[in-house]
This record gives sequence, C-alpha cells and structure tokens, in this order.
Amino acid sequence: LAAGALAQQAPAESPEELPPGPGREETFYRCTACHGFALVRAQAQTRDGWAGTIALMQRRHGLAALDPALQAQVLDYLATAFPPRVAPRGFVNPFLTP
Repeated sequence: LAAGALAQQAPAESPEELPPGPGREETFYRCTACHGFALVRAQAQTRDGWAGTIALMQRRHGLAALDPALQAQVLDYLATAFPPRVAPRGFVNPFLTP
C-alpha cells in the first residue's frame, strides 16, 4: 500500500486503550469480533440499555448467545466504563427526551 493509504486506515485498537476494570478484555474481544470498539465508545448507556443493545445484536445481527456469567461480566464492564453521560446544567437534549 502507498504511504497515503496507510495513513487513512483506522488505528489498531487494543483492550489497554479502554478504561481498566474487570471484564475489559472479554468485552473488547466480544465486541471487536464484529465491529470496531469506537462504536462502543460512542455509546453511553445504563446496564439495561447495554443489555438491550446485546439483545438487538442477537436478534438482528446473529450475535451468539453469551454464557450468563460472561454476559453479566460484559454488562458490568460496559455499564461502569461507558455509563450515561450527564448533560450540563440547563441543557436538555431534545433527542433524548421521552
């Protein structure tokens, strides 16, 4: 590949780039089997929200069912490392309002 083409490729990802915590590697490797982790980093959800995301990927994209202990570990990691973002005082995101 030409040098310009290499510069346009996404940087390599590794679990060490993520917030530390139990389940980091398990979560990283389960998620990156299908997509880049940037997609996960862009999300900010509750544990129930992450569970819904996993269920959606299982229904629509053929994600295999996870062992219950592994799923609990992945959900715990995601909910801790990527929780819902708190909006600045006075700002209400109209797209997040029910």
